[in-house]
Amino acid sequence: MEDQSIRFRCKKCSTKLKAQSPQSGKRFACPNCGNAIAVPVLSENMKVSSSSSTEPLRTPTRDDSAAFDPYRKWLGIPPEEQPPNDYRLLGIPLFQDDPEAIQHAADQRMLFLKTLRVGDHAATVQRLLNEVAAARVNLLDPERREAYNGALAMALQRKAAKRPRGPSLPLGEKSGNRLPRTGQQQREVITDAPRIDTRPRPIEAEVAIQPPPVIPHQQKPEPTISSQERIPAALPYIKPSQLQVQGETSILFATLAVAAALFVFVSLSTVMIFAVLLLIAYFGVKSHQQQLRKTAFRVTSESNPTLDSLIQTAARRLTMPTPELFVEKNADLNAYATGFDCLGTVVLNSGIVEAMTPDELLFIIGHELTHIKCRHCKYLVFTNATVGTVVNRGIAFVMDIVFKLWNRKAEFTSDRGGIIACKKPTTAMMALARLEIHEPSDIQEFIQTAVRGTPAVDDWFATHPDTSNRIAAIAHYGRTRGCAQLTALWN
Repeated sequence: MEDQSIRFRCKKCSTKLKAQSPQSGKRFACPNCGNAIAVPVLSENMKVSSSSSTEPLRTPTRDDSAAFDPYRKWLGIPPEEQPPNDYRLLGIPLFQDDPEAIQHAADQRMLFLKTLRVGDHAATVQRLLNEVAAARVNLLDPERREAYNGALAMALQRKAAKRPRGPSLPLGEKSGNRLPRTGQQQREVITDAPRIDTRPRPIEAEVAIQPPPVIPHQQKPEPTISSQERIPAALPYIKPSQLQVQGETSILFATLAVAAALFVFVSLSTVMIFAVLLLIAYFGVKSHQQQLRKTAFRVTSESNPTLDSLIQTAARRLTMPTPELFVEKNADLNAYATGFDCLGTVVLNSGIVEAMTPDELLFIIGHELTHIKCRHCKYLVFTNATVGTVVNRGIAFVMDIVFKLWNRKAEFTSDRGGIIACKKPTTAMMALARLEIHEPSDIQEFIQTAVRGTPAVDDWFATHPDTSNRIAAIAHYGRTRGCAQLTALWN
């Protein structure tokens, strides 16, 4: 019984294929495109041919390799475009300069060729793999690609000069009633087309089915931008100035100039306001000092030797010049320092002079002298001017709280100076307690409670800390080595 031949086409590339009847229903890989297809089941309506039952299925031999064209069968490159250039070999447009597109095309070619390694054409497959790898290296290197493009352009120009001009289109094509072309005309139109078709062309020759090679699972490549969507390198660069409407840039720079002018104006206004407030505060301090000389009692060695001796002693122990001392007629237990320069002025109310002992007055005077020595009076003028400059109430509120915190810290510092002036922490605690407690019998109990008790919470808006916290801080500082060293200088 004779076997019958089954002729059919690949559904993907339309290649004519032939198989024997025993292979009916089996799946094979198309030798041209690698598509997995099944041999149709033999029926009466199909075109068949008989052959000897003893004749085996014909497979290509090494003697047939001379007539085998791998470029045309595997890569779809016709003989007139062989040997192909690197762009045609990878199936990309001429002078493609996108590295990702070149790399992707080379990977696709190599993955397809690796599926054809099994068979008698293994050496041919390896040769094509080497050519694809060399083309990839050549086109991915910018310097080598530029040199190759120059040589390729010259070669294409020489080839175009030698090519004869094709015949004109038939008259029927101008009106849309296109006449059928002959095979020669089709080849000429395809050859003269400016765009290169990289898709594999159908192969009309019959190819005998080979046993399908094992095709490993291939990951689908990520989608890339097609060559039609890419911007050709030969087109001129479009400048932004060619698209901008008239007046866009000028309005932008005018707006920036106005914003810069407003910023400079606001900055200068703020500086001027600060300078004005600072001058007002400075002259206010000077005016207050002049007013004290007229209304208050000035302490000298002749007018009040005791107070003069106390301020001289405190200034000597704090190593600073002796400022002026005035006594105002006021029953409140209070004292303050004022001034913008290093000398300054100390003012005592008459009430505190009458209520304090000389040692306690020495602490009070030393406390006020420390304000002058540490420039607290000068900084207070700056802080008041700064808060007055700020227009925004929220910012002024926050800055006022911060400056009040600094005020309370400055009081703790001045208490240390008072301890150095009187040399006795217990005397300093007695002086502060006398400002808070009016009954002498309750002073000692108040001091013990302040030293041993829980610290009180200071008011955020107060300029002075709580008196109990000040007494506790004095008790702690009196036990430190720094206090002992400074008080021992005048023993």
